[in-house]
Amino acid sequence: MAGNFHLIDLVTQCHAVERVLAGRSDAEKIAWLSQHGSVVPIIQSGHYPGAKQAFIFRSAVGIEIGFFLDKGCFIFLPFGDHTTFRPVSD
Repeated sequence: MAGNFHLIDLVTQCHAVERVLAGRSDAEKIAWLSQHGSVVPIIQSGHYPGAKQAFIFRSAVGIEIGFFLDKGCFIFLPFGDHTTFRPVSD
């Protein structure tokens, strides 16, 4: 299934992506995402103990979202906002 997975919108497809990537490390998840779009680390200014590495994902059709991984789950960072969110599971 993973070879045929078409990732259009990470937010709406996050639960399906998590099922496909279950059991993989965060690094493996980022590598998989990189094969399905563009993943760019967000440069964090300053040092914040315990802060998660954040990324911007851009799908092949141009849909972008900021995110980080927390306990294997995607947490999203809307652009221009100071909140995080996670879609309700399907």
